[in-house]
Amino acid sequence: MQLKCQLCGAVDEVTVWSHEYESQKRAPNTPYICPRCRDRIQVEAREQQKPRGH
Repeated sequence: MQLKCQLCGAVDEVTVWSHEYESQKRAPNTPYICPRCRDRIQVEAREQQKPRGH
């Protein structure tokens, strides 16, 4: 199954036994976010949560 990332537009081939495949099968209207964008979002969120010095 091919899924298109809702953020960057990349098309990923998803195997039948993967977590993404099961998620899409259960809720087909759920937006897909590729691993690269997911990692980028996590890094940006961590950076914003770091305490900032003066």
